[in-house]
Amino acid sequence: MKLSAREMGLGFATLAVLIVAGTWMWAEPRFKELEEVRRQKQNYKQIIDRATRLLSREDVWKERLVKLRRRLPSFREDERVTAKIMQDLEGKARESKLSLLKASPQNERKVGDLYELSINYRWQGELAALLRFLYALQSKSINMDLNKLSAAPMEARGGNTQLRGNFTVDVAYTRSAAGDMSSSGVETDDEKVNSDPPNGSELTRKEAE
Repeated sequence: MKLSAREMGLGFATLAVLIVAGTWMWAEPRFKELEEVRRQKQNYKQIIDRATRLLSREDVWKERLVKLRRRLPSFREDERVTAKIMQDLEGKARESKLSLLKASPQNERKVGDLYELSINYRWQGELAALLRFLYALQSKSINMDLNKLSAAPMEARGGNTQLRGNFTVDVAYTRSAAGDMSSSGVETDDEKVNSDPPNGSELTRKEAE
């Protein structure tokens, strides 16, 4: 059987189309993989550049860390601090008119030469009381951080909506063989009475009420 020139041209054209289509089907996933590799390379480069900038300021971060550590409360190695910390938190809650219903302190953790203590609380009160308590933690306690906060409304009493929920307070401090009680970071009642409130705290408290 002899093919005409026209039939041979159509055959070659069809073969070329099949070759191109097959090549594209094979190469397309590779193109996507190559694009993903390029994108990841760019991301890694940005991460490396950011880390390089941070490392270039290592002395600055170390200096800030030393200053921050000096402001942390310090206790003796054999001193029980859980009760003191809980007393301090309960005092802040009373001042804020927030009720702490139940406390569940966790075991002390040592991280390097720092110590951490987490205390879980069930609480109840108005939103304004909770805000005052949060403000007291942020403004007066550099070593305390509140997280895992939950809140749910209760029945209104006297026209004021009560909230109830849970939160965890994380506390950081140091220990030393000759701990100085004056640097314990826990305010006594006399210190609270004699210390001047931060600027605007009374206004904030009145507005919250």
